[in-house]
Amino acid sequence: MAIFRHGEYPTLYAWVYFGFAALLLGYVFLMWLGPSPKETVLGTMIQATGQKIISYASLACVLIQAQGTKARNKSDSAYNSPHIGAGTTRLIER
Repeated sequence: MAIFRHGEYPTLYAWVYFGFAALLLGYVFLMWLGPSPKETVLGTMIQATGQKIISYASLACVLIQAQGTKARNKSDSAYNSPHIGAGTTRLIER
């Protein structure tokens, strides 16, 4: 929700989090309501596939967020950053 309210950060990244949250919720339901991996080989295969999907989705979510942050920070120059004070700017210029 914070990304939607932030005016400068693209909402695409909030949708990525919502997509991951939906997959995570589906995986939780698979663990609760899905076949038991202890009873059948098919149940083991289904649970393992769910684990793989959620693992890869987690990695993809982090990668997309990191790329978005990297692109956003790349567009900001060191001189325009509100986090760098005047004394630091003089050090950079030397």
